[in-house]
Amino acid sequence: MRLLHTSDWHLGQALHQFERSHEHKLFLAWLLDTLVTEQASETNTRSKTA
Repeated sequence: MRLLHTSDWHLGQALHQFERSHEHKLFLAWLLDTLVTEQASETNTRSKTA
């Protein structure tokens, strides 16, 4: 099992009146891509060892 640690993003909140929704969108897109890639990698590893 692999862990991907993310925390303290405070989604939907601003920082000192600075809107962070664009930053959050980019991070969430990266996170989704990473999870899909890691899941595919894990699936390929399992099928090779079975």
